[in-house]
Amino acid sequence: MMPSQSNAQPNQQQSPQQVFEQARRMLALGDAHEAAQRAALLRSHFPGQTPMVALHGLAVAALGLHELAVEDLAAAADATESALKERASDDVNLPRIADQLIRLTTQLARSYEAMGRRAEADAALARALGVDPEDPFATQAKVEMLAGRAEIDAARAFLDEANGLGLEELPAAMSAAAVALARRDTSADEFRMLALRLRALTEAVGLDAVTQSMALRRCGELFDRAGEGDDAFRAFTRAANFKRGTFDAAAHARVTSGVISVWTAAAMDKVKKPTAGGAGVVFVVSAPCSGGEELGRAMAAHDSVASAGPSEVLTMAALRQAGAKGTKHRPVVTNPSQLRGSQLGELAKLYMAQTARNAYPGGRSVLVDSSPLHTHLIGLAAMAMPEAKFVLVRREPRSNALACFFGATPGHHPYARDLATTASYLRDVRMLMDHWASVLPAMGCTVVETSREALVADPDAETARVMAAIGLDGTVAGPRFGAEAADHPDRYAKRLGPVEPFFAPGAGETAARTG
Repeated sequence: MMPSQSNAQPNQQQSPQQVFEQARRMLALGDAHEAAQRAALLRSHFPGQTPMVALHGLAVAALGLHELAVEDLAAAADATESALKERASDDVNLPRIADQLIRLTTQLARSYEAMGRRAEADAALARALGVDPEDPFATQAKVEMLAGRAEIDAARAFLDEANGLGLEELPAAMSAAAVALARRDTSADEFRMLALRLRALTEAVGLDAVTQSMALRRCGELFDRAGEGDDAFRAFTRAANFKRGTFDAAAHARVTSGVISVWTAAAMDKVKKPTAGGAGVVFVVSAPCSGGEELGRAMAAHDSVASAGPSEVLTMAALRQAGAKGTKHRPVVTNPSQLRGSQLGELAKLYMAQTARNAYPGGRSVLVDSSPLHTHLIGLAAMAMPEAKFVLVRREPRSNALACFFGATPGHHPYARDLATTASYLRDVRMLMDHWASVLPAMGCTVVETSREALVADPDAETARVMAAIGLDGTVAGPRFGAEAADHPDRYAKRLGPVEPFFAPGAGETAARTG
């Protein structure tokens, strides 16, 4: 479900204020998916009210939908800043308003940074620090952004200055860890000391779920760099326990097998389809944490390409126009033979209009949609938009599983609470990608395949190869991937042992027969 297009209905007994407080609590607990649904409902009813707009922007950003979040975050920040200036100096609400402005502009900076819009990220963070130069979370964001850009000296200098001003202990430890992880000369002993310090801080009473899970993941990264795989795995597992939702692996496998069994080339060929549509649309299809989103955003540096980010517009269009049915996890279209050409044409129009509105930069001829949650609907996209092109991005299965389990994957990923369900889910995604890789070319679609490993080995050359294959001239800088614990699965061989059957060649086919 697209967070900004929620189908959720308000409880008859709940007032808007109660729904608002419920959404705030859910966001603090790390349940961004449920928070975003409620925030979207409130925003649709109260579009001009700053608290509703702000909550929606923060919730959508937590889902990783930064292209959708920045407009709301910027509007709410502007309104909050105006309110701050209008208040009398002795107004008791000033500290609360200032804190909200810092939170909004700090998240706006992080969202811009995730989109590669560094100048705007710097400007947003300067606004936050302009309100309070000593704010711990804006300070942490700046150190992490500088470290992420490999501006190590600047990150260290800013952190030293902040420590001199009395930076709070947890943000200081998180910031120091970010710098250490970005440096090339950090010793194993230093990593271990930082990890032990951070682990002790996670035991503090009163930490909210989001902060604690972020600190535990950072702790896991530090232990991993220190070569202590068992301590790293324990920290990552504690962090995974904060992920929200439930996942029925058997049900998901059945849905996946059902999609594969009915969305065949023969069945799709019998449907009366539009002869045109989707020109300029590129679907980057991948599992979560396998490089698809990064590739999509890198491609948007081309002067003809705009990024729609990892949006859920296709899901929304499938629900509205193609009769997609909800399952326990993802909506699917269960019978392609019942689709009509008019339905598919309307779906394409809706998809194109909504995606163009959300894409950045605007007004470009090529739109890249890199959502990792489209895999069940790719056949539908190909039928509705026969001119669309598809890029399939894969990753070595063990590394992919660890990355999803270890990482703070934005969005709704309940399978990632457990390594076994993560491996099961990713097996299903690989089955679907294998299926589309064989079916789409038979329909005359352009399909290009690549992998995260190829993008890591030579990001510029591999990105150029992919773009040339979909008809784009010129070159852009390919995506850069930071080092992560999932890069060396052999260190976690003992933990991966029980789920190795999910990675074996043919595991998907076995699941299709038995699921």
